[in-house]
Amino acid sequence: MRIMYDSVNPWAIPDAAQIVAGYVDGNFAWRGNAANRTGDWSRFPRSTRLVTISVTGNVPADVLDVERGNQSLEPGKALAWLRWMQGSDRPEGQTMYANGSTWPGLERELEGHSFYRVLADPTGAPHHWSEHPNAGVQYFWGPNGTYDRSVIWNDAWHRS
Repeated sequence: MRIMYDSVNPWAIPDAAQIVAGYVDGNFAWRGNAANRTGDWSRFPRSTRLVTISVTGNVPADVLDVERGNQSLEPGKALAWLRWMQGSDRPEGQTMYANGSTWPGLERELEGHSFYRVLADPTGAPHHWSEHPNAGVQYFWGPNGTYDRSVIWNDAWHRS
């Protein structure tokens, strides 16, 4: 089991986190470049994997955050981003992050397409998402007040 840490504030995430996710656009975009480990991303030299999150769907990223208040929630935006990413130099590993009330519409929009799922369900304890027990899903574990943790149950997801 691997744990991914994410936050709107890169300085809130523990330095020793093995997998770190940060925002590449929107109001909480981290400074610098994840691939080059510059700016805010340079805080994590020991991390085995840096994961990028887009809230607009207008930039390349590993994860599209499809939640209320994000441009990515606009109809058709998630599908357009997924097709774009699957046709780019990132042909695998696209991930959608959403809460439980958003998932039904998102699943309909993306029907027939392959992607990973992250359910935003902050219970405070690691748990599986019963609707997708074998779908290569990550499961959101919950906030500690400054950063979130996600349990990665699928070993194929963004291997180092």
